[in-house]
Amino acid sequence: MRKKAIVIGLDGLDPGIVDAMLGRGELPNLAKIRKSGTYSRLATTYPAQTPVAWSSFATGSNPGMHGIFDFISRDPGTYLPDAALSRFERAKNMLAQPRVVNQRKGIPVWQVLTQAGIPSTVLRCPCTFPAEALQGRMIAGVGVPDVRGSQSKGTFYTQDKAVQAQENEQLITLDKGDNLTTRVIGPRNTRQTAAVDTSCEIRVQSDKAARRLVIQISGSSEKISVAEGSWSDWIRFKFKCSLLQSVTGTARIYVRQIEPHLEFYVSAVNFDPAAPLFPVSFPADYAKQPELGLKIRDKLTETHNAIIQIRDVRKQIDDLLKRVAGQPNFKVVNDAGTALNKNLTTIEETLYQTKNQSSQDPLNYPIRLNNKLAALAGVVGGTESAPTAQSYAVYDELVAQIDAQLQKLAQIMRTDVPAFNQLVRDQNIPAVVVKPPSQ
Repeated sequence: MRKKAIVIGLDGLDPGIVDAMLGRGELPNLAKIRKSGTYSRLATTYPAQTPVAWSSFATGSNPGMHGIFDFISRDPGTYLPDAALSRFERAKNMLAQPRVVNQRKGIPVWQVLTQAGIPSTVLRCPCTFPAEALQGRMIAGVGVPDVRGSQSKGTFYTQDKAVQAQENEQLITLDKGDNLTTRVIGPRNTRQTAAVDTSCEIRVQSDKAARRLVIQISGSSEKISVAEGSWSDWIRFKFKCSLLQSVTGTARIYVRQIEPHLEFYVSAVNFDPAAPLFPVSFPADYAKQPELGLKIRDKLTETHNAIIQIRDVRKQIDDLLKRVAGQPNFKVVNDAGTALNKNLTTIEETLYQTKNQSSQDPLNYPIRLNNKLAALAGVVGGTESAPTAQSYAVYDELVAQIDAQLQKLAQIMRTDVPAFNQLVRDQNIPAVVVKPPSQ
């Protein structure tokens, strides 16, 4: 059986810091790997920059051979700075597609392996955009631009007319009011003689009472609610380039403030992994696997954070009831606290199997929503292909059930918990209860 080799790259990790941490015993897993083999330092490139060093790693050649000296390069014709890692070429006619070219020269190691008939999987190695055909699979890494061809250029929206655009951002000034229509800036339409920006219209509504921003994308009935000081999930936007062509991209929205004037930020619009404008993976649909895997991870994290919150609130209620037992008006507070804990427990037991104490318990007690979603993660990540339609359907069904419980929890935190706190205050429950000493 052919042996496998795994190369793990940590960009920008200073070996001096690693050596010091190894000496203090703070990296036991790396220490185990070092002990089982060889450990030594390698010289880096000059300059010691990410695209330069990784291009040398991939090709085994110096910058003079692979041609990458920095994140940016100089156009010899105009002396203006330009992107060094890839270049875009306009479509030659109305029916052709624009193309992108990787400007790294040399033969990367995965192509050497391909020529030898050895498969490889390349995940997020810098300077691999656009993803190239090989015997194996690839997801491009650092150097993948956003849909506009820039490196993570977001847009800031504000009702403050005095604000000026900062470095590497676009600025859109909003009208006054709580119900507004604006746009998300998309890729440039290069089919026209003078390239123009495409855009996707969005409607935003400020909910000042709830401190939230409600967003609706043109052509969709879905309303996305984002709390002040929070990020949205990934949102898919559609940009019309011509009568027959459109491009989709994904971005997140951060709501900076609701008042005194609305301000929010739209991240760079990235290629849609489900339908990228240019290849970000090989095979083309391979990018769908980590996309769904990350969604599952994020929803599991949200679920487990909710369970932690439930347990924290319930413990506080239990501690209060124990502390004030025997006090006047204890019964009314005890009944309310017990009822609140019961509602919290119902949600927790729907999300998580609380009876699991050993590895055998899942065989004795039915698995809950978080177990089912974690199992789906194993199914999606256990293959080297795009998720099946059935995996997406199971994901949608489980997320709908989880979200229903999370909404119930949010309602309890918004109304029931404050009501219980007010009840405790109204009953004059003392902050400190002095009990008689033990006899």
